[in-house]
Amino acid sequence: MTRFCAAILVYFGGQYETNQLWHMKRISCGMCQFFLCILVFLIRKSEMSEALQRPQCSICSEWIKLSETSALSCGHLFHSCCIVSWIKTWGNCPVCRKKIINEDQIVRHLFFQVDDSDFSDQDHQVYALRTKLNDLLEELKASKDTNKTLKAVYEKQCVRYNRLKRELHKQRKATILMEQQVMRLEKKYLEIMHGFKKLGLKPKKT
Repeated sequence: MTRFCAAILVYFGGQYETNQLWHMKRISCGMCQFFLCILVFLIRKSEMSEALQRPQCSICSEWIKLSETSALSCGHLFHSCCIVSWIKTWGNCPVCRKKIINEDQIVRHLFFQVDDSDFSDQDHQVYALRTKLNDLLEELKASKDTNKTLKAVYEKQCVRYNRLKRELHKQRKATILMEQQVMRLEKKYLEIMHGFKKLGLKPKKT
């Protein structure tokens, strides 16, 4: 029992000296059992944390029970009913779009060493919340990307607007100058016509 406890300590990165091992030999059997129960709990908790990283069906977006898992030759996992229906309609993998010729390429029976009964209702709730959190983070990332794209488009449109505004200002200024020039020419024409009339002459028509 003492050697087993010492081995467990080493496995978890624990350090002990010879005198500490000697003191461990003096621990009662009840204390050793209590110590081992704690270690088993920690190991079980660690295994459960890893097991909670369960696959999610990309077709229905629900977590996949181990007894309902099917896989394609590309390695992606789905609900059995979901992937069969998908293959009949689309004929490819929903994730990587690899072509699936027929249903024989679906691995319908996968065997895991972890049982669904190992998960309590609380574990399922934790997994559901974690999945929802991941979905929200994905939505947040997508929103940030969209916002970044819209900001770039807005800045580009602002540059174009300012350029068109400057061109319009130049056109208006040129129009005003042309109108002023026309007014000067009309005034000069009237002065010339008045001079001809005063001299009793008629201008030649061209």
